[in-house]
Amino acid sequence: MLMERVASLSNKHDHKHHLGDWSRAMWQNVVNRAIRMLASGPFGSHFFSTVGTVDGN
Repeated sequence: MLMERVASLSNKHDHKHHLGDWSRAMWQNVVNRAIRMLASGPFGSHFFSTVGTVDGN
């Protein structure tokens, strides 16, 4: 279910571009939104202090 939600977030961007063309900031936004979804779900207590960082390399 999480992966479906992340995929739906990524589908809001222009389909002409490949995911590899996304900027670090765009990927960080997807990671942040996925963490927020996890934190607000039924297992939220396990994710309340989760941090996700996208490596720029």
